[in-house]
Amino acid sequence: MRELISKPFAPAGTGSATWEPVAGIGEGRLGQPQWAECYLLEWEILVYQQDTFWEACFFKWGSHHEHVTAFSLMAARRNAMDRIEFLENRHRAKRSAFNASYNRGRDKLKKIERHNDYEKQLG
Repeated sequence: MRELISKPFAPAGTGSATWEPVAGIGEGRLGQPQWAECYLLEWEILVYQQDTFWEACFFKWGSHHEHVTAFSLMAARRNAMDRIEFLENRHRAKRSAFNASYNRGRDKLKKIERHNDYEKQLG
């Protein structure tokens, strides 16, 4: 399994785990991440502070990558999470529609096979 960019840690005295960047991540075009977390197991969110706004970069390795902006760190995280949930729901809906179509086709084939078996019995 691929190592995540973010890793869990528990701030002293809090007792709850949050996420922080792995040591050694260099500064990219957006600068040094101010917040990093893993979301819905497969998505990673990195939040950067720009001059007057916050930018969240979120991605699913090998599949999807986007950026959203907001005027606070928490708003940038929330916007990224909302967009991820939208993408995941759309993916589930497409998969569900495909499965329904596949099942209709399979049921149609079974009906044809039953009809053919019936005709063979008749003669």
